Amino acid sequence: MASVAFFTFAIFHLFFALHIKDYFSIIKNYDEKPVDSIFYQNEYIVPEYENIVFPDKKKNLVIILLESMESSFADAENGGLMQKNLIPNLTKIAKENINFSDSETLGGAPDLFGTGWTVAAMTAKFSGLPYNMIVQKNANHVSFLPNAVTLTDILAKNGYNQRFIFGSDKHFAGRDALLETHGNVEVHDIEWYKNHNMLPKNYGVFWGFEDEKLFEYAKWELSELSEQEKPFMLGLLTVDTHMPSGYICEKCPADEDMPLKNAIRCSDAQTAEFLAWCKAQHWYADTVFAIMGDHLFMDTAQTSPFSPDTDKNARRWIDIFINAAPVIFTQNIKNREFSDFDMFPTMLSALGCKIRNNRLGFGVDLFSSEPTLLERFSKEEINKQLSVRSKQYLELEFSKDKLKFEQ
Repeated sequence: MASVAFFTFAIFHLFFALHIKDYFSIIKNYDEKPVDSIFYQNEYIVPEYENIVFPDKKKNLVIILLESMESSFADAENGGLMQKNLIPNLTKIAKENINFSDSETLGGAPDLFGTGWTVAAMTAKFSGLPYNMIVQKNANHVSFLPNAVTLTDILAKNGYNQRFIFGSDKHFAGRDALLETHGNVEVHDIEWYKNHNMLPKNYGVFWGFEDEKLFEYAKWELSELSEQEKPFMLGLLTVDTHMPSGYICEKCPADEDMPLKNAIRCSDAQTAEFLAWCKAQHWYADTVFAIMGDHLFMDTAQTSPFSPDTDKNARRWIDIFINAAPVIFTQNIKNREFSDFDMFPTMLSALGCKIRNNRLGFGVDLFSSEPTLLERFSKEEINKQLSVRSKQYLELEFSKDKLKFEQ
């Protein structure tokens, strides 16, 4: 009986921790007749280029998505949920810059429906939309929400050179399609670096190559982009803190009680080291850095760094903004309830953009006092509304000749 109970608990935990519940909801609703969503009508703001005004001197943007990085990995004194602070460097950097928080100390945001895994989080942070599509076998998308307007569309429209780098295969889960469909972002992944003789042809660890190399390649990419006349966006996604136990490279400490904690500490140190290198570069002052956990860590009972009685609803992924343009508007950064969607307009605002009514997609510019979805609705209500298969979402997902409903 004990083994059956344990197996049942494990399945239940995986169901929620790995967001299988979200997948099932998407699949269940996919072939149902879509509805005309009042929630979309009232809450989704279609991004219009003319409603986003860039400053005369455009700042560069570096987006660092840290795999599964939570502010919860800090200690209680600094707003986290751990006995020992596993992210002392990120904690210090957040205190010295801007960290939007749900409290007075270090904090961040929870996962909502359609945001809790990497490509979903990227979709939400870059477009203010949930991921509510079916991907067959994690294969390539021919296109990715082709009728939506995303962050990279807006940057491309305003003359930015754009690159995004992965330490793994860019095709996984359609991440390349998200970036290449919108703004024609140049994507460099493990195959690109192999093809350009920066990695041996047979190289491979963990998901592709380790973060130590990713940060070194990012330095090379930034040095090249900074020599061009146009403003640039460089994005990168780390992977060494991925479930279940992370990846331990030669730089990682070995004094914690589980491999994952060592991987978290290692990611914290390497991110700080990379930012210190950036700070010494001539382009640093003209560059905004948006550093975010992509989503909450997908822990299981065996790999969780948290105690068994930790309330998952108290966990938050981290966000840090460095060199944000509207630095005088800092009265709105603490005690905020927000989500991935709000990162979309907030990143543009950090660049100095003026956004009409401070809203894009389902997101709100957090530098403004405009209330977010989570400040106006319960998490349960938002998740319910986002999981609906709506006509509005289909209009963003398919060309008109492929829509599954009558106009």
